Amino acid sequence: MKLKSAERVMQLLLLFKDLRRPATLQELAALLDTPKSSTMYLLKTLQQMGFLNFNASRQDYFPTARLRSLSAWMDDSPGIDAPVAAIMRRLHERFGETVAVGVRNDLFLQYLGAIESSAVVRYSISAGDQRPLVESAMGWTLLGTLSDTAAEQVIRRAAIQLGTAPFVPETTADQLARIRVQKGYVREDLVKPYRATTIAMLLPGSFNGQLRVLGVGGPTDRILPVALDIAREIRTLISTMEKT
Repeated sequence: MKLKSAERVMQLLLLFKDLRRPATLQELAALLDTPKSSTMYLLKTLQQMGFLNFNASRQDYFPTARLRSLSAWMDDSPGIDAPVAAIMRRLHERFGETVAVGVRNDLFLQYLGAIESSAVVRYSISAGDQRPLVESAMGWTLLGTLSDTAAEQVIRRAAIQLGTAPFVPETTADQLARIRVQKGYVREDLVKPYRATTIAMLLPGSFNGQLRVLGVGGPTDRILPVALDIAREIRTLISTMEKT
């Protein structure tokens, strides 16, 4: 499949994820901002492959169970296994903030999953979301597992390709050293639209051969007063997990 066609397929599937209901050709074409002819070809192709169901009376489309089956084999993946899920629930229940798990995806931190805070102002994270490694406490915690040289290469590449902050030798060295000593990191990840801080630590085990990192994050004025309690609880839970 050509790249543009593949991109359109993903855009369509993400659109259905947001809509969570059947949609007509006209509606989908408008939302995707693509010609009706191109959208029709895409829909009919997916329908013929069994991934979409077409309701002739309503003239609308909806994903089928076959689409879900494409990733069903990943349900038992070690990304967020039972022990990690239990840690996430415990942290969420005690502190009420968003708890997330992620891995490195080249220059990005990619979230494997999250339990969001129920507060109005909160970190909103979905599985698969990405952000530059250098712009998050979870990302810096993963950078701390690299050598100084390897971390420098990542930071320089991110600055060029993603427009993130430039590499500063002294600052970076200090940050990496502190992360390695503390075996975790506290960082203000967000300034706008509100100030937010995350406490991050490495998890035992891996996903697809890559280290996993856990983070508890939320508005800075809620996180900082309980930061030590959060850090202690994460360490205790991880220690218990390592012993089982």
